[in-house]
Amino acid sequence: MTDRQQLQALGEQMPKDETGFKSAPSHYAGERETIDKQRDYLRDLAGSAKQGDGLFMGHCLATALKYRERAGKKSGTDDDKKESWYLAMAQHVSKPDKYPDPRSSRPEIGRASCRERV
Repeated sequence: MTDRQQLQALGEQMPKDETGFKSAPSHYAGERETIDKQRDYLRDLAGSAKQGDGLFMGHCLATALKYRERAGKKSGTDDDKKESWYLAMAQHVSKPDKYPDPRSSRPEIGRASCRERV
């Protein structure tokens, strides 16, 4: 069974990470998560991992702000949890030895490392 099939099989039973946000919904799943592909893209665009990670932290902070601004305005969303998740990801990228990847508390299902390209 592929990673995508495993994630789809989990459906609504998908585990939540330490922020309480449902991690890796099936529409973002693949061999690597979309968030990791975004980080790779920004690293390539910037020409170095350090500068790309700076851009990625900016992306995470801007996305957290988006969820803060729309919280309570869209019914049935977990905007507060999404905001916390993106803030936790920005902290992790900033200081990975001090702050865990917000996805680290969910069970692994055979994916390659969340942090580096395969």
